[in-house]
Amino acid sequence: MLSHLAARRVLWALVLLSIVLTVTLSWMFKPDAAPIVTVVAASILVLLLLAGVLFVFPSYFVVRDLGDDRRGSMSPADFAKAKNDVRTALLQAIQSGAIVLLLVGAYFTWQENQATKEKNLAEEFSQSVENLTGKEGPGAQLAAIYALEKIAVSSDRDREPVIDILSNLIRDEAPWPPPEYSQYKAGTMLKELPSLRERSIEAQTALTVLGRLAPGGSNVIQLSQVDLRKSDLSTLKFKRIDLTGSNLQGANLNNTGLKQATLDKVNLQGAETNDQTEFPAGFDRNAAGVG
Repeated sequence: MLSHLAARRVLWALVLLSIVLTVTLSWMFKPDAAPIVTVVAASILVLLLLAGVLFVFPSYFVVRDLGDDRRGSMSPADFAKAKNDVRTALLQAIQSGAIVLLLVGAYFTWQENQATKEKNLAEEFSQSVENLTGKEGPGAQLAAIYALEKIAVSSDRDREPVIDILSNLIRDEAPWPPPEYSQYKAGTMLKELPSLRERSIEAQTALTVLGRLAPGGSNVIQLSQVDLRKSDLSTLKFKRIDLTGSNLQGANLNNTGLKQATLDKVNLQGAETNDQTEFPAGFDRNAAGVG
């Protein structure tokens, strides 16, 4: 059996050993392997703590509480029982502490993961917006559009900004009426006009992505006065979209949802529609040019 003094000496020896081991490992691995050092040091400390709970602390606490005089009058069986009681209490305390530490660790891990996710999204968002400028070429623009769609789907906070950015891209790529320098003037015959995908694959891709994002959006998609001649809006369901003054001649509107769309002064001559095409209540198809 350990005396009171011996128990204290062993306790301090264990503490000193753990400090020496931690410092030694830190010096050996340097900062390059800090996580390894942390894990190893933590494992050693846990093992030392368990060793203290099982073999050192019970004797120390019993002797401290009883004093040397009363300890001398105890039978070996009573002393062993007292140590077991202390050992049980310490193990229960460690178990409770471990549960608390696990819960706290899980919370901080979740917070760290959320912060990392937000940081990555912000960096990806900024990079995608920069690539939309076209400095890296058309391929980078298309990749940026799809990257922004991915961000909007995974982050409700970023959905509306992405919708606004893509709407602005379409307005820049395909304004109506077309600018003077445009190859395809306002008076170009429909049969001689390439599809929007051929004229501006970026605008058509952004339009398609907007149609996929629209059901989850809350703001109105602003696409007034845009050149959507021979565009493909088939199967897209726009929750709310403003197409005032836009030209959709020859557009594919099969199965397109435009129930809440603003279609004032829109040109739909030659547009393809079917029974599943949804227009706002009271919309005059004939006046817009829809056959």
